[in-house]
Amino acid sequence: MDVWGISDLHLFEESNRVLRRTEQPFVAFIHTAGNHEPFTIPEDSRGFERSARTHDEAVANG
Repeated sequence: MDVWGISDLHLFEESNRVLRRTEQPFVAFIHTAGNHEPFTIPEDSRGFERSARTHDEAVANG
């Protein structure tokens, strides 16, 4: 749990669990918040790697 509620990973896992049981056609809207500040990475992120780089990192790494 963080300032935005549950992580996007947990949101999708729970959504998949619930939607798998649905027997009728449906439309689902799943609203994520993981791309809003303040950014937090769940401890059980399972291999999440930061993809955004600072300007200095980008220049140093070409």
